[in-house]
Amino acid sequence: MSEKEKVLKKADGLYSEAVHETPPNRTKLDHLVDLLCDHPQLLYEKFFDKGHEAASIVVDVWHGTGDMNADDNLSILTPPAAWGWTVMEETVCHAPPRELMETKYPELAQKFLKLAEHTLEHVESTPGLIVRRSVQALTRFWPEIINACISLKTTNPVWKQLYEKMLELAQVLMQMSERSDDPALQMHLVKFLETEATVFTPVPELGASPRSTLNLDMLPTAHPYIDKNALAKRGERARQQLVRLLPSSDHMRLCNTSFITAIINSIVYLMNLRPQFCQDLLERLTNWYAVINSSEQTMTHLQLVIISKALRIALLHLYTRRYMGAYSEVLESTLDTLGGPEWIRWQEQQARERERRQRQRAREREQAPRLPEAEGAHHSARWVPAPEDGQEDLAYQPAPGADTDVGMQSSDSTGAKRAAGTIDVDDDDEEKQMRLLEESAKRVKLEEDKEKEASMQPLEEEKRLQRHQRAQAVDREMEDEMQKALLSEKQFDLPIMDSMPLETRQEHVIEAIRRVAAGSEQLRKFIEHKRILHDVPSSLNLIQHQKVLANGLSTNSKVLEDSMVMLVRLVSNCYIVFYEAKSADEADPDMGPSTQWGELHACIDQILQSIIDSPRTHYELAMILLYELWMSVVITDPELKRAPDKPENKYTVLALYLQWCESIFDAIVKSSMELAAASESVPTSTQTTGADSANGAAVVPQQQQQQQQPDELILNFIKDAPYLLPAHLLKIEECLKSPKTALLGFTTLERAIELRPSIFNAGLDILLTYSAHPERATRVGCIRAVKKHYPNSLSAQRIVTVANTSFDIGMKGASTRATELEKKVKDIFERVDEPAPENEEKSAEAIEKKKAEALTLRKQEEQSIESGLVIHMELLLALSTKNVELLSTVFEAYKKAMPTVQIAVRRIITPLIKSMVNTPTKIIPVLTNFPTGSETLALRIIYLLCVDGARVPAKELVQAVLSMCDKRKLDGNFIVFIFGGMDREEALRRLPIVVSLLNNSEGSRVMLRESFARLTTSYLNRPSVLSPTQLLMGLHDPSVAALGNKAMEAISVYESMTKPDGTHMFSTAVFDTALKLLSEQEHMTSLMLHTADVYYRQRNGPVGTVIKLLQKLIERKVWHQDESLMKAFVHSFRVMQPGTLALVKSIPQDVLKRMVEMDKDLAVSIREYVGKMDEQARKPYKWLFNFVKTVAALAIGSASTVLAHSWVDSTKYDPVNQVSLGYARGYPGRSNPDINTEYTYLFSGSPASKPMCNPKQQANMNYSPLFPMATVQPGETIYTSWEQNGHLNNTNPTKVDILYYPDPNKQFADVSERNTAMVAGTMDFATDLTCYSPKNPSSVCFGSWTVPKDLKPGNVYHFVWFWYFNQNSAGEWYSTCFDLNVQESSHVVEVKPMAELVAMANPDLSYALGMTDSIKKELDKVTNLGEGTQPEGSSYSSESPAESSESPVEIAESPAETVESPTTPSDVAEQPTSSAPAPTPAKCRPRPQ
Repeated sequence: MSEKEKVLKKADGLYSEAVHETPPNRTKLDHLVDLLCDHPQLLYEKFFDKGHEAASIVVDVWHGTGDMNADDNLSILTPPAAWGWTVMEETVCHAPPRELMETKYPELAQKFLKLAEHTLEHVESTPGLIVRRSVQALTRFWPEIINACISLKTTNPVWKQLYEKMLELAQVLMQMSERSDDPALQMHLVKFLETEATVFTPVPELGASPRSTLNLDMLPTAHPYIDKNALAKRGERARQQLVRLLPSSDHMRLCNTSFITAIINSIVYLMNLRPQFCQDLLERLTNWYAVINSSEQTMTHLQLVIISKALRIALLHLYTRRYMGAYSEVLESTLDTLGGPEWIRWQEQQARERERRQRQRAREREQAPRLPEAEGAHHSARWVPAPEDGQEDLAYQPAPGADTDVGMQSSDSTGAKRAAGTIDVDDDDEEKQMRLLEESAKRVKLEEDKEKEASMQPLEEEKRLQRHQRAQAVDREMEDEMQKALLSEKQFDLPIMDSMPLETRQEHVIEAIRRVAAGSEQLRKFIEHKRILHDVPSSLNLIQHQKVLANGLSTNSKVLEDSMVMLVRLVSNCYIVFYEAKSADEADPDMGPSTQWGELHACIDQILQSIIDSPRTHYELAMILLYELWMSVVITDPELKRAPDKPENKYTVLALYLQWCESIFDAIVKSSMELAAASESVPTSTQTTGADSANGAAVVPQQQQQQQQPDELILNFIKDAPYLLPAHLLKIEECLKSPKTALLGFTTLERAIELRPSIFNAGLDILLTYSAHPERATRVGCIRAVKKHYPNSLSAQRIVTVANTSFDIGMKGASTRATELEKKVKDIFERVDEPAPENEEKSAEAIEKKKAEALTLRKQEEQSIESGLVIHMELLLALSTKNVELLSTVFEAYKKAMPTVQIAVRRIITPLIKSMVNTPTKIIPVLTNFPTGSETLALRIIYLLCVDGARVPAKELVQAVLSMCDKRKLDGNFIVFIFGGMDREEALRRLPIVVSLLNNSEGSRVMLRESFARLTTSYLNRPSVLSPTQLLMGLHDPSVAALGNKAMEAISVYESMTKPDGTHMFSTAVFDTALKLLSEQEHMTSLMLHTADVYYRQRNGPVGTVIKLLQKLIERKVWHQDESLMKAFVHSFRVMQPGTLALVKSIPQDVLKRMVEMDKDLAVSIREYVGKMDEQARKPYKWLFNFVKTVAALAIGSASTVLAHSWVDSTKYDPVNQVSLGYARGYPGRSNPDINTEYTYLFSGSPASKPMCNPKQQANMNYSPLFPMATVQPGETIYTSWEQNGHLNNTNPTKVDILYYPDPNKQFADVSERNTAMVAGTMDFATDLTCYSPKNPSSVCFGSWTVPKDLKPGNVYHFVWFWYFNQNSAGEWYSTCFDLNVQESSHVVEVKPMAELVAMANPDLSYALGMTDSIKKELDKVTNLGEGTQPEGSSYSSESPAESSESPVEIAESPAETVESPTTPSDVAEQPTSSAPAPTPAKCRPRPQ
C-alpha cells in the first residue's frame, strides 16, 4: 500500500468514526482537518465533495429543500457541517498546482460560492455557527480570487463569473454588517471589513506590510473586469464602517465587550498596515472613547475598564512599530491622555534604556575617541536603542501586558544587529532631521504653487484681474458715499417722547425709520462688498487685506456682523418706540401698507439673505438677531395677547420675527440635507499638503470625518430659537422623503420633541405619518422614535389610533389586491386563444402556458401584497412589544381576510412572536381569547412559541393552551406542539384527540408525526414524555382503538418514522416488547393484530411473535369476544400462513367453520394441511372437504347467478416478481376485512348519470405512503391486477376498459363519460390466459395495456378501470378510479407472454397489503424507454434494511397551512380550469353492450 493510500485510509477512518458518534466527535473532525492540510491533494480529489455535502445537508434541511428526515436532528448535523465549511475554506484558499488551478479549482470555487450564497440568503433560519463559518471562509477567499484573476493570464470566462459572484456576496456581507445585531456574527464581519479596508488601499512608501501582499497598488489600472476605482471605494467604505460600528449612546445595539474589543483591534491593525490613515482613525477612535467614557448610562464600569485596557495595549503595541515614527507624537499624546500602568512601565523602561545607552556611548568615547562614525542606516524612531550582547531590539518587543499579534509584527522581528563601535544618533540629531524634513516639505509646496500659478491660462488670469478691478471700484464708491453721508447728515437727537404731542411723535418715528432705511443702504453695499471680496482668489491677498473706510471702520467680518446687529436693533427700537407712543395715547397702532413699515422691513432683507446664503457660518449671528426681534415682540406685547401664530398683518414685529425664523430654519434644513446627502458618497481620493505630505500622511476632509454623525445644526436651532411654531417642523419632513437624508430627519425629530414640549404634537404627527413610509430605513427609524413615547405618554391613545388606522388601510389594500389577483388568474384561463388550437397537443400546450403565466402572476402579486401589508402593519407590531393586547386588532382583521392575506399576516408576525419565546406569558391572554375564524393565526403563534425543538415548552403556555382547548372544544392541532411540555398522564389522555385528526391526507400525517416526535424527544436535564414503547402502548388504548381506520393509519405513521441516517426511529425491539405487553392485557383489540400485521410486513419481522399472539387469542377464546377482533384474527391467520396452520388443531370445529365462512380462501389451505394428517386425525374435518366442493361448484356452475364484485388491487403490477408498484385511489388494502363492501362500486341498471368514482373512497387523490400512486412513462406497457371472484368465462369473457382523458386537469364526472373518454386498453376479465389459477375463485387475474404516448411527462392523469359485467339484463358495471404520475423515466417491469406469466404459481395477497421498503428501494432504479428496450425484471425477494421513501413534510410556513391545505401556487392553475372546455377525444371506441 502506497503512502497516499495509507493517508487516504486514515482520513476515511477518522471521518467515519467522527460522524457516526452521537453527537459527532468534533475532536476527530479537527484532527482530520489537520491531516488534510498536511496532504492537500486529498482535498481536491475527495474531501472537498464530502465537506460540501455535509454543509449542504444542514443548510437544505433547515431551509426546507433537502431531506426532511434530518429536520429534528440539526444539532447532530451541525458539527459535520461546520467541518465541511472548514474543509472548503482550506481548499479554495490555498492555490493548487497549475494544472488543477485551470481545471478543477474553478469548479470547486463555483460550488463553494453557490453554497455560500444559499446560506446568506437564509441567515435568520440558519444555525449561527454555519453562518459565521461561511463569512469566515468568504473573508479568506476574497483576496485569493482577486490574486488569481490578476496572476492568471487567461480568457476563460469562468474566472470573471467567480469574481462577479464574490463581489455580489461581498456586498451582501457589507449590508449584513450594517444591520446585524448578533455580536458573534459581527465579529466575523469586522474581520471581513478589516480585510477590505486593508487590501483595497495602497501601501505607503514607508509601508507597514511587505509589497508582496495584495494591495491596491498591485491591481492593474486596465483589467477586463476588475474595476480598480470601484474596489478603492469599497476599501474606503469598509474603513468608515469599522468606525461606525463602534456603539454610541444613541446606538447601543451591539454594546458587547468582546465585539468592541475586536473592532478596536481591527482599527489599530489597519493603522499598523496602512499608516496613512493613522491620524484620522486615531482621532475618531479617541473621540469615541471620550464620549463613551463620559456617559454614565452607556456601559458598566467593568466594561469600561476592559475596553480601556484593550485600547491602551493596542495603541502601545502600535507605538512600538518601527515605521510609525512619523506618528509617534500623536500616539504619545493619546497614550498620555489614556494613561494606564502599561504606558507608565514602558516609559520607565525606555528611560532606563536611554541612560544605559548614554553610559555606553560615554565609555566608547573614552576608549576610542578618534573612531570614525560607522556608516549605516539608523532608525527614525526616537526611543529605539541599540541591541547589545545579543539582546533583541526593544522596539520590536510586545508592549507590556499585550498579547502577541502576529499580524502587527514586523518582518524583521529581532531588528538589525549593531556593528561594534557604531555611534547611535542622539535625540538632538533626530529633532534636527525632523525640522529639515518639514522645511523641505514647505519648499516643495511653495515651488508647486509657483509652478501652478505660472501655468495658468491667460483667460483665467484676465478674469481674476477683472474681479480685482471691480473690487477696487466698489471700495472707491463706498469711500465716496461714506464721506458724503458724514458731511451731509446732521446730528439727529430724539427728544423725550412723553413731552411731545401725538403728531410730533409720529413725525419723529417716521424720521427714525427713514434714517434707519438710509443707513441700511450703506450696510447693504457693505455686505455686497464682502461677497465680492470672498469671490476674489486668495492668491491676490484681498481677503487678508483690511481696507480702512472713511469712517475709520475696517472690512473685518466682526465689524460687519456688529453693524448687522446694530441695524436690527434699531429696527426693533422703532417698533418699541412706536408702540409706546400709541400706548400713551391709547390708540390702536396703524400698521397699514401705506405706512413706512414695509420700507423698514425691506431695509434688513439683505441681512436675512446673507444669513440664508450661509446659515452654518452665520448661525450665531442668526440667533442674536432672532433674540433681538423676539425681545421687541415681548416688549410690545408682554402677555402675548395676540395669537403668536397669527400676526395681525405682515408689517408687525411678530410677522417679521416669524418670517425670519421660518426663512433661517428652512435654510438650515437645506444645508443639513445637502451635507447628509454628500456624506453618502465619500470621495476616495485624499489630499496632502505641507509637512503632512512629506511624511506620507493623507489629510481626510472634514466632511468625511463627520459624515456618519447626524448633523445637529437643525436640532441646535430648535433648542436655541426663542420661539418656534409647530408648523415650522414641516420643513424637516423634506428630510424624510429621501433615503439619503432620512436618518437626519427622524433622529432630529426624535430628540427635538423631547427637548421642546411645545412642538411635541407636531413632531409626533410627522413621525407617525412616516411610520408607514415605503422606505424601510425611514419607516423603522420613525417607529423607534414613536415607540419611546408609548405607552407612558399623554399621546399614547393617539399613537394607537394611528397604528390601527394604518393597519386597517393595509388590510383593505391587501384584500383589494388579493381580489384583483383572483380575477386576473380567472381571466387567464377564460381567455380564448386566437387562433384556436389545431389539435389536442396544441390545446395541452396552451393550457400549460396559461398555468405558467398564472403561477408567475400569483407569485409576484403575493410578494407585492405582503410587502405592502408590512408597511402598514409594522407600527402596530412594534407597539405590541410593549402592549400585547394590541394584537387583538390583528386577530379581528385576520378572521375577515382572504386566504392570501391571511398567509401574509402569519409571515409578518413571525419575528414578533419569536421575540416572545422566552416570555410567552405576555401573549397568552390574547392567544387564549382569539376570535372564531382566526384559528390558523392562533395555531401559527403556538407553533412559533414552540418552534425550538431543543427547548421544553413553557409550563404556563402548555396549561393555557390545554385550558383553551377544553373550554372552546378545539381540535388536536392546537396541542401538537405543546406535547413536549405535558406530563405522561396528560399526554396519553390527549393522544386520541391528535389521532382523530387523520383524514387520509399528508397534512394530517405530518401533524401526527410531529406529535410523535415531540413526545419521544429528550430535552436537556429532562427525559422524553413517552418512550417509544409507551407511545405504541398508548396508541392501543381503547380510546384510540375506537377510532377504527384512523387508529390503523396512526400505527402506519408510527412505523414510518425514521432517523436522519435512514434507520427506523422505533426499532424492532420496541415492537416486539409492545406486542408481548399487549398480549398480556385483559382486553385486546383488533388494532393489536393490525400492528402485528404491519410489524410482519413492513419490518419483515419473525412470524413466531405473531403466532404466539394468535395462540393467546385462541386460549382466550377470541370467538366469544368482539366481532371486529374475530375478523382481524381470521385475517392474520390467513396472512401468516403456513405458520398459523399448526393452530388449526387447537381451534374448535364450529369456530373453524365460522372462520372458513368468513374467509373462503382459508378452506383450500386448511384442507391441504388437513390432507397431510393421518386418516384418524382427518375424520373430524370431513365437513371441510364437502365445503370446498360446494364452493367450487358454486363458482363454476352458477357464475351468472353469483353476485359480482371486483376492483383493482394493483394499478401497476409486476407479474414476474408478483409485487405491486402502485395502487388505486383510497385503496384500504386486503388487510381490511370490510374491503368487499367498502371498495366495490357498482352501476346497476345501466344508469345514465352517476359519479364515475366511488364518492366515499375515490372522490379525490387520497393516496398514502403504504398505498402510493404508480409512476409510469409514455409508451410503457404495464399490468393491472384484480381477483377473479368466480367469474371465469373462456367462451364469452366480459371486458375491462382503461378509460382516460389526455388533459391532466380533466377529472371524470359521471358514468356517461364512458362513451366519450379515450380508451387506453381493453382486457379480458377472467380467462385461462389472464388468471393464475382459473379453477380457484379467488385467483389473481391481470391484463396488460400501454400508457398513451401523447401524455406529457411531469403531470398526473386520471384513469378509470371499467368492467362491463352485464350478467343481468338491466345492465351491471363496476369501476375503480386511479391516477398515474407520468414522468420521463420510471421503474419498468419486464414484458413476457401472458401464457408464460400465468403459468407461475398463484401469488398470495401480500402484494395487496401495501408497499414494503424493499419495493420502494427498487423503484429508485428507473429506465427511460427512449434509451433502449425494457430491462429484465428486478428481484424484490432480498429484504434490505428498511429505508423509508416517505419524506416527512416540513411545517414550512405554518402547521396551519398543512392542516388546512390552502391554495398553493402549484394549485393556482388548476382551480379555474373547470370553466375551460375539455379537449375533444380524437378517437372513441364503442362500448360492449
